[in-house]
Order: sequence, then C-alpha cells, then structure tokens
Amino acid sequence: MEETQKPAPQTPVEEWDDSVREALDLYDAGLNVFPIIRASKEPYGSHSILTTTRLHRPSLPGLVQDSNIAVMTGRLSGNLVVLDCDTWDVFERIKAALDAAGIAAWVRNGIDGGQCWLRCADGEIANAHVDGVEVLGTRLYSAAPPSIHPSGMVYEWVKRGGLQPPLVTLGRLAVLGLGLETVGRRRARGKLHELPVIANRVLVERDTTGYASNSEAEFGACLSLLGVGYDDADVMRFFAMFPTPHYVKVGETHFRKSVLDQARTKQMPRARSASRSLGYLHSSAFVGWAESRPWPGRTGNTDHAVYLALCHRMRLDGGANFRASVREVAELAAVNKETAYKAIGRLVAAGLAHREGTDAQGSSSHYSLSPQILPDAESVSFNFTVPDNETRTVGETYAPVGNSVRISAHDVWHRDALGKSALACWTEMQKSQGLTVAVIAERSGRKPPTVRRALEKLKDHGLAFEDDGQWYAADVTIAALDQIALEQGTLGRADGRVQRHRTERERHATAVIEAQKRAWLGRQAEDQMRRK
Repeated sequence: MEETQKPAPQTPVEEWDDSVREALDLYDAGLNVFPIIRASKEPYGSHSILTTTRLHRPSLPGLVQDSNIAVMTGRLSGNLVVLDCDTWDVFERIKAALDAAGIAAWVRNGIDGGQCWLRCADGEIANAHVDGVEVLGTRLYSAAPPSIHPSGMVYEWVKRGGLQPPLVTLGRLAVLGLGLETVGRRRARGKLHELPVIANRVLVERDTTGYASNSEAEFGACLSLLGVGYDDADVMRFFAMFPTPHYVKVGETHFRKSVLDQARTKQMPRARSASRSLGYLHSSAFVGWAESRPWPGRTGNTDHAVYLALCHRMRLDGGANFRASVREVAELAAVNKETAYKAIGRLVAAGLAHREGTDAQGSSSHYSLSPQILPDAESVSFNFTVPDNETRTVGETYAPVGNSVRISAHDVWHRDALGKSALACWTEMQKSQGLTVAVIAERSGRKPPTVRRALEKLKDHGLAFEDDGQWYAADVTIAALDQIALEQGTLGRADGRVQRHRTERERHATAVIEAQKRAWLGRQAEDQMRRK
C-alpha cells in the first residue's frame, strides 16, 4: 500500500515571486517544469523521475519559491528541443536561419550566446553537439527566465510569441544545417552496421538477384531483419531510410500489411530459436502464446489482459528486461491498479513473468517474461493479430483500434457494461469467424453458459450475430463502441483512470523533489552553522 503524502504548505498568491508565476505559465504551456538551485544550473538531487512524469501543478509555487526554474526537454514537454548556442556568432546565425524559414522560436539570452526553443512535430530530437550548437532534445534540461546565472546575470526572454514554443517539422528544421534527427531515426541509423546479409543486399546494395520480384526481395529482407531480433518499428525505419521500389510504390501502410505482416507471421514459429541466440525474444512471440491458449478461472480474464499489457511494455522498451509501473499496466489492461498488482503477482508466482528490480526512484519495477513457456517451433501455430499503425490516444497510452485487433482497454468491456467474458468471446471470433458456443468456450476457457450470456450481450449491441448455430464478430468502429459504453454508463472510466494515475505519479514525483530540496537546504544550514 502506498504511503499517503502530506500536502506541502501552499505559498499565498500575493507572496509569489516572478519565478513562481513564470513556472506556472510554462507548466500551462505543456512544459515539464521543476526547481533547481538558485543562481546555479545544478538540481537539488536526482531528477531522473522527471523523465517519466511532470510535477503536480498545485505544489509548484512552494517548490519553485526561491529557486531557479528548469524545463526538461523531450516527450513530457511536447517534444521540446532547445538549441543552445555557444557563441554570439552562432546564436545570430541560428536566429537568422529560423527567421528566414518563418519559424518564430522562443529566444532566451545567455552569457556568450543564447538559446532558441521550439517543439518538433515528428518526435523527440536526439541530443547532439554540432557546429557550436548543443542540441538539448531529450531528458536534458535548461534554465528558464527569470532564473539567475551563476555569474549573477538574470536570464530573460529576447523573444517569446504564442502560448507555446512553435511546433515545427523536422523537414523545416533542415535549414539550420545541423543534421537534426529524431531519437528513433538515430537508433535505427546506429544499427546499420548490424544489418543481416540479405537485408543489406536488398536495402543498401539494391541487389535483388534470385528473386522473382521486388516485393519478394523486400519480403526476404523483412524476414532476415525479424530473424535477428529487430522489431516492426526498426524494420519500418530501415525501409524509410532506404526506400525500395515496392515500398515506394505501395506506401508505408500497405507495405506494412502486405509484406511486413506476412513476414512476421512466417517468422514467428522460428522466433524461439533465432531470437534466443541474441538473448532477446520478440514480444509478439509472447502475445502469440497468450492468444493461443485459454485463460480459465475467476481471474483468467484479468491475468490475460495484464499479461498482454506486459507484452506491450516489452515491445515499447525494445528489450527482454523492460520497465512497467503498476499504473501503466492497469491503464493498458483496463483494470484498477490494485487489481493489476495482484494479477502481476499471480503471473510471477506462476513463472510467466519475473521481477528484475526497480528503477532508481523505486517508482517502477523492471520485468522479464519467461521464455520457457514458449513451445518448440514445430508444435506451435501462432494465430493472432498484432496492432497495426492505427491507434487511438488514451491519455499517454495507446489502445490499438481495428476490426481484427484487440481493443481490450475500451470502456465497453468494463464489468458494468459488457464485461471481460464478452471481450474474450469477441476476441476468439475475431481470430476465427463462424464458431459454435462449444468451440468458443473451449478456446476462451469459459463455461458454455457464460459464453451464451456473453454472446447474447454482444448480439444485443450489434457486436456479434448468429447464423445456423455459428457465431460471427461484426465489423465495429471505435465510435460504435463509445456509443455502447455511453449507454451502459461506463464511457470515460478509462480516461478517468489515466487521469487519476497521472495525478498519483505527479504527487509522488513532487514528494521526491520536495524531499531533495529540504535535504539540500538542511545541508546548507549545517554548513553555515559550522562556518560560524
């Protein structure tokens, strides 16, 4: 059980200094604001927790009072990037290039140069130092006005138009000549030397000898990339960097469905042997296993949803050892955090998942999924669909949407609406249409009476229909599911859960930063006493 945090004493509005007002303005502009030591560039302690959450806004006045204010770049500041220019000449050059391109960046002064603040529409910009410009793109921070430089100079905005720093595409920023790139593109570029032979021949050398067509050659390249452990996102980045003829002809979306998805389906049975040699297993292999077996019992639905949520976190982190907070898992599985915590415990006890420790702040655990549960290649048939690039944003999580894709986090499956048993039945029909009650019961691990009740619910709401004793899943849209959830009184519960969890994370982070500031002030007081 989490310890209840005592609210920090609030500073009266009339006593706010300029730093407090500025911090609130920047926070409301969507930036990740936090206090650092006054007249310094140093934080009060570790600020790593602020790479995953912002602070709680009501606590900002007390935290920022008598402090410098800093803003974290990257995802939690709307993909903020700060171009920190080392000299006046570089500063003037960058400002002139932005002005010529019609980009109204926020401009802050400095001792020997200055900074330009903007946001990238294509994702987090990778950190770099190019031609006298330090690019602060992700998980780095900069002091904001009216903070005080160690020399005593007060930072000021030279130019600040609009409520937020301007949102600019990476293409428009090419005028700066800095070679800026997103974190994802740099990660993919850094792996070029690791391209397998077939992929290198097709993508880089453009050699399709021995293949009947370009699409067949690109299919082979996909197979080779998946075979050494790259995930779908990596494969698509490689093809975007080296656009092959068929990829260009059909476009990214169709290529993903017609080539990559087929390659992945063919590769999955070999995932166990091919990937394990690299010490890494593709998360889709675990999803396939979870979807190919029943999850019976009173907690089966919950355990299934939580296991898939762990698979999703594994995919996002891109490694066998991945970070997953209980709140993140709860949001993805559409359950409350207490239920998610118990389900994780059951999965760990069953040997399906392993706890690998916690992060530096102790706010999130690290897990791995047990590869021992995956059957041998010859005895498994993976019959599942993984999320495509069609997504619906839910807070800061993503719930896949589509006729053949799981949408288990939707409010329509809440126990007060259609329920998780209806979801289990609907999922089985998505994987294989025209099933009898007995087959659905066997595959879903539910009893026939439970399946019948669930199917009737689905039928009443237009999500399934029966024909001569066989059941089929109907085509649905997210709008239709929203309408059903609205009628059942559950629409918005997932969003409410996301908001509650966000507030809890913010309050926890606030308590950590408050404790660090108090400890630093205490040490300063002790030093002063000793000097006397």
